[in-house]
Order: sequence, then structure tokens, then C-alpha cells
Amino acid sequence: MYDAEGEIIYIGKAKNLKNRVSQYFQDTASHTLKTRLMVSNVADFQVIIVNSELEALLLESSLIKKHRPKYNILLKDDKGYPYIKLSAGDRYPKFSLANHQNDDGGEYFGPFGGRNATYEIIDALLTALKLPRCSREFPRDIGKYRPCLNYQLKLCSGYCRSGDMEKEYNESISVAADILRGKYKQMLSQVHSQMLQAADDMQFETAARLRDRYKALKTLENRQQVTGHAPVLDAAACAVSENKAVLCVLHYGSEGLSGKDLVFGANPLGESEEAVLSGLLRQYYQQGAIIPKTVCLFGAPEESVELSNALSALAEKNINVFTPQRGEKAAYTRLARENALQELMRVDQRRKKGPGELLKKALGLEHIPERIEAYDISNTAGQDTVGSMVVFKNGRPAKSQYRSFVLNSDYDGDDYGAMREVLARRFKRLGDGDKGFEERPDLVLIDGGATHAAAAREIIDAFDMALPVLGMVKDGHHRTRALVSADGEEIGIKNEQSLYTFIGRMQEEVHRFAITHHRKRRDSRVKRSELDGISGIGEKRKMALLAHFKSIKAISAADIETLSAVVPKNAAEAVYKYFHTGEMK
Repeated sequence: MYDAEGEIIYIGKAKNLKNRVSQYFQDTASHTLKTRLMVSNVADFQVIIVNSELEALLLESSLIKKHRPKYNILLKDDKGYPYIKLSAGDRYPKFSLANHQNDDGGEYFGPFGGRNATYEIIDALLTALKLPRCSREFPRDIGKYRPCLNYQLKLCSGYCRSGDMEKEYNESISVAADILRGKYKQMLSQVHSQMLQAADDMQFETAARLRDRYKALKTLENRQQVTGHAPVLDAAACAVSENKAVLCVLHYGSEGLSGKDLVFGANPLGESEEAVLSGLLRQYYQQGAIIPKTVCLFGAPEESVELSNALSALAEKNINVFTPQRGEKAAYTRLARENALQELMRVDQRRKKGPGELLKKALGLEHIPERIEAYDISNTAGQDTVGSMVVFKNGRPAKSQYRSFVLNSDYDGDDYGAMREVLARRFKRLGDGDKGFEERPDLVLIDGGATHAAAAREIIDAFDMALPVLGMVKDGHHRTRALVSADGEEIGIKNEQSLYTFIGRMQEEVHRFAITHHRKRRDSRVKRSELDGISGIGEKRKMALLAHFKSIKAISAADIETLSAVVPKNAAEAVYKYFHTGEMK
């Protein structure tokens, strides 16, 4: 079905196409609001006739994946299950993660269960075979740098060193590729034989290297045996709410439950759980998930036979899809259903509880903070200090209400003093009713720790404002870790993902806004500085002096000998003369 702009908005299939299509346009009063909305947008049709129900099912899935129509049941994340790619045509080929197989000559292995698992496999291979994991390019960077820490820790063979190691590198890559092809036994046998031969030939360094490789391969083999086998059975269930859907697939191996996948989908027409289960499950396996011989479902889709045939065709083997009514397998599907319901409930609660409500609960506030203001200071070596205020209203940035404060006082890196001035100016203008400052915040956040929060608290109390004030604390990776009061009490936010994300976003936004305005001010000063017009000082020499001395004040205090270390002596004399006599020439 197409809309007036020629966009595909829905794709469906039916044994009797006339009856199926007619249902959309007859007795519309019985349709849901979403279905009526879709029908009102249909302007044209296109029909494809195929030979069987299975062919129709596969074609429907293929077209949905290709066009992603607005009103079809869709997986929300189409990255699929990743592959490991081995580049082709390079003297020093590399392994990398790839979302899809491409026709680029590279060799693809997989798909694997997820991005983290795939990165772990790559990391394990590189560690086992001491292959490089750095950003250096070979052969371009060979001999240019000292080997990195990985070489010192014996995690890499140091292929960046001078010398011909191309053959050894490609041998290791070949071993890694054979491991990904599943040739563990051949590789182990081959490496073991080479190790014994090297020992017999008294090549003890080579034997020791092969011994380490053999041990690493054994470890890798054991790890793969635990995580790499396909499940014996999958139990799948779905839960739907409004236009959202969650598919849960539990993987069972010979020793019981071995894993779980949650897939989030869109259900724009509010279709039944059975219909959503069939639609999402097909897309889930089409994206590359391993299909076991048995797939048990909670609920019975109308097209369970067609689904079984489709998965069999996809896996190129017979797949048994059914709905168990009792026993162990039925218990598996009930557990999958409970997981899906719990996840859907969590998603719904997270959606209903915006950041304001979560902050109210976390901080013990009486009311939801609808207007939140965040502040930050930016400068370079104490110069061109700028304060910034960003505003979020009802969880969204209100960019028209952002404000920037140029601080003319020389705080010389005193961010606390700078913050006091910014807040004093902001709340004075609030008290004066100045346009653009007349709205009172419900919560004030400061980029910094307890000392920053205390400095802000002092100013806000002086204006007799009973406002909650908290600092936004960062961890060692410069990411928001917690909120902190002026008294040093920390409020953890990492356990509530949506709140953690929101505070992190505010902190990044206020920092971005502050540094943007600081750079504009700094660049403007550098372009029009007190050095302009001094004889012998052009743009390049001006920039050199500022880069070396950092400030005009430092330049003015320097003697001729110190200045001559940066610019020619005649230019240094002119600068010195200007600052000490006021003469330009």
C-alpha cells in the first residue's frame, strides 16, 4: 500500500487477496484508530502473485526488511547479528567487526550472538596469537615508532619493529582464520608438531613461542566450546502494549538455559500478540541468529506451519516450530513470556516516568522540577572566562533561553569565584524581572563537585531563594557519575539508566555551550590584540608570542632577551619599547 507521495506504508500477504484488502475498506467502524489512520493514507496498491504461502511469507519478510513501512511490525534495531571480517588484498590483513556481509572481497565469519561477544572473540584471537590491536598501519608504520605497551606486556609480537616479519604475521592471521572456520583440531595438531620439531632442532625460542601459541589455542578452544555451540532449543514469547512490542527468546543447551535475547519492536496497528510474535520472530532469525532444531512458542500464531517452513528454508534444515501445552517445554515458554512482560513493563514505566519525576524521587523534592538550569565555566589559563547557563524544560532543551555571561574580572582560573559572579548576575536579573531572566528555576545543577555546589548554594541563599542546588560529578573517564550536594552527600544515578543519560546530556550540553562561547571570545581577542600595530609584529609573530607567553600581561612583563627567544631582536625591542614607553614605533 502506497501513500499519495508514493511511499510504501504497509506490506501484507493473504491467501485471498481480494478479501484481505476489502476488509480494510469495509466496516471501518470496527477498526482501531490506528488502522483507520493507515487506511485514510492509502492512495494506491501494488500486487505480487507468487506460487505458495511459503513464498509469500518469505517475500513479505524480505520486502518489509527492505522498505521498513510505517505501519508494519518492525524490529527497532536493524543492525542484526555481527560478523568478523578479514580484509582482502592487504599485505597485512586485519580482523574487524562488520554489521553485514558485503561483496568487497573480504572473508566473513559468523554471524555471532552480539557486538560485545564478537569483540571478545576478536580480542581473544589477537591475544592468543599476539597480533597487534593498536591503530598503527602496516607496512607504513614499521620502524617509525617504538613498540607500544602491548609488546612490553607480551600481548603482541611487535610487528611495528624494523625487520621482515610479514611472513610470520600472515601465518598468525591464517591460524586465526582457520580457528574461525572451526579447524581447532587441525591447528592444535599442526602447532604441536611444529613445537616438537623446533625442540628437536634445538630452536628453543621458536619452540617456546609455539608452546605459548598451543596453550592459547587450547584456552580459546575451551572457551568456544562453552559459548559457541548452537542452542538445542529456543523458547520465544511476545508482549505488546499500545504500539510497542518486546520479543524474548530464551536459548536452551544441553545443560539448561544458556542465554537470552530481547528484541524491541514497533506495533503501529496494535496487532495481536500472536501476529507480532510471528512477525518479530521471522525478522529476528533473518538477521542472522542461530536457528536451533526446535523453536517453542508461547501462543499459537495462525501461520505457525508457514513460520516453520520459512525457518526451515532459512536454516536449510528441518525446523520444528510448535506451541507446547504442558511439561518442561511449556514451562520454558512461560518463562520467556514472563521475561517479555517484565521488560515491557520496565520500558513503559521508563517512558511514563520522565527525568523530572525521576529527579523528584531521587532528590526527595516536593514537586517535579519542570525548569532545570545547569551552569559551567570555561577559560584558557584564566583568560577569556565565560559562564554559561543552559535550560531544560520538561526534559527537553529550551535553547532560546540559554544565556552566556562574559566575565571581565581577572579570576585567574578561580572557577568558584567566576561561578559566584555568574549566579549573582543571573539571580539579580531574576529579582529585577529582566526579560529573558524572569523565570525561576526549580533545580540548579553545577558542573563540578561539592565545592562548586557549595559556592553556588552561598550565592542563591544570599538572594533568599529556596532552591535545590547540586553538582554534577564526573568519573575518571569524564562521564557523569553522580549528583552531589553542597554538604558532600552523593546521590547515585547510574542504576536509573534514563536519569543517568539525562544528567549526562545536560552536563555535556552546558559544557559545549560554555566552550563554544569561550572560543569565540578568545579568537576575537587574539585577532584584535594589543600587539596590533607594533612595528615588526605581524599576524604570525603575534600568534607566536601569545602561544609562548599565554597572555598580554606576561608579554608586557618580559625583558628583551626573553622576547628575543620567540621573535627577532628588532621586533622584541619594539614590543618592549611599546609596553614600557607606550610608543608604537
